Amino acid sequence: MPPRAVPATVRTGRIPTRSPEPLESLRLLRSLIASLSRSARAIAANTGVTNAQLFLLRQIGSDGGLSVNQLAEKVQARQNTVSAVLRHLARDGWVQKSVSPTDARRVVLRLTPAGRRLLRRAPTAPTEQLLEALHSLDTRHRRALTEGLRALVSELGLEPDHAPLLFEDLPNEPAS
Repeated sequence: MPPRAVPATVRTGRIPTRSPEPLESLRLLRSLIASLSRSARAIAANTGVTNAQLFLLRQIGSDGGLSVNQLAEKVQARQNTVSAVLRHLARDGWVQKSVSPTDARRVVLRLTPAGRRLLRRAPTAPTEQLLEALHSLDTRHRRALTEGLRALVSELGLEPDHAPLLFEDLPNEPAS
């Protein structure tokens, strides 16, 4: 789906002055993105894995025996996106893929001993921090935020189903 036409005020760079809320929303989004980005960079520097890699490692560690499709569903990401991150995790020795003992057609994901050690010393990933904060919001605020974000994403013509995991740049992923 091609992006929607951008309103003329956005194309021209003029900032509408009808209401202060859009500028306040922008300020709040900048603060959120900057904080999460700093945290993601610190995690990469301290652990050697990206935010997305750490997030997937935690999911595998908390629910061992997941298939790639189950993991993708659990983190609300496309299977090919998750597979690309998993290739790095397997290559670096954090995750192993093995045939399911109950279904030879199914591959299951498990942490290696090195992956378990990494999780014991790793801080909370920015994605986990964000999810914890979202879960702590009361239902009314969480629904309002979801609806507002859905409207904003639609207005920008973005495709949320094609977005990469947070702070994970994959060469075959479309920019979003």
